[in-house]
Amino acid sequence: MVPLSSLSNMEAAAEDAGKFVAISPATPGRFRWVTTKNLQFQPTERLHRASSYTVKIKDGFTSVDGLQVPAQTYSFTTRPLRYESVTQSTNVSFDDPIRIFFNQPVDLARTQKKFHSLWLAVARYPLGLSLGTALSLIPTGARAQ
Repeated sequence: MVPLSSLSNMEAAAEDAGKFVAISPATPGRFRWVTTKNLQFQPTERLHRASSYTVKIKDGFTSVDGLQVPAQTYSFTTRPLRYESVTQSTNVSFDDPIRIFFNQPVDLARTQKKFHSLWLAVARYPLGLSLGTALSLIPTGARAQ
């Protein structure tokens, strides 16, 4: 079997790919030609969870074989945050924590204000939060009237 393109040609073409492919939000990583027709992007770090990305292919991009790749834009969203379960008890007092479980870690900075507003509107108790893959809602005082 005779290779159609040398490994050094594919590596050089992968370095050039970054000039013609833009990922937004900016994502550090590297491109790699898997075959002469398939380009793969390998991010340095995990993509942000529950986030939207846009990939733009610019004019002038060609495959390793020299085939013109048309300018296009692709969009995708990484796995969204989903509710999985909540702690359930038949004997709940006002100061017992309520734990809501999600399919991935929850970002406290992005969710704290929303949960505080929702909790105060419904239950009207001051609230403490702790996060991970479970969000703990912890009443911290008496109910507001």
